[in-house]
Amino acid sequence: MSEVGSGAVGIAERRIGATDWGRYERLSGSAAGLGEVLLSLLDADREGAGAARDHLENEVVPQANLYGAAEPVITVSAASLADPRPQWVRIVVLDLMFVILSGAPTLEEVERGNGALLEHCVARVRESAWLIAREALTDVACYDAALDVLDIADADKKVSEFIRLAGQGKP
Repeated sequence: MSEVGSGAVGIAERRIGATDWGRYERLSGSAAGLGEVLLSLLDADREGAGAARDHLENEVVPQANLYGAAEPVITVSAASLADPRPQWVRIVVLDLMFVILSGAPTLEEVERGNGALLEHCVARVRESAWLIAREALTDVACYDAALDVLDIADADKKVSEFIRLAGQGKP
């Protein structure tokens, strides 16, 4: 199975292109241009993936303060798991999802009427639980990161428990 990268267009890349990033907020204001940072993450080498992830965390969920751009970042992150990606990209994407789900909306987001931002992000992850579960069950290096994301998003813990049972021998 070949990996998406080097300019290839996968589901996440299409999702980035279809998102009006300028209508979302991040720490430094408009989230316009954030799609390019996500593209760089999806096509990064090991060092570049970490740097892109840090940049996204600092703009979308700095010190656990959740900005509106977190929801499309979660959507793109989940979509990126549908296509083959290098292991380091998948781990970084899962880690970014966990960090976002660990945040809370900023006062500005609440005042803009986006107080349910975290719940929206959790819903996007739950819609993608099967992709995250696949990561846990098919790649031992992704097991813990995927399980962390599912644990924080899976209110009734059914998916997480299934993965723990199925993954007792780990892939």
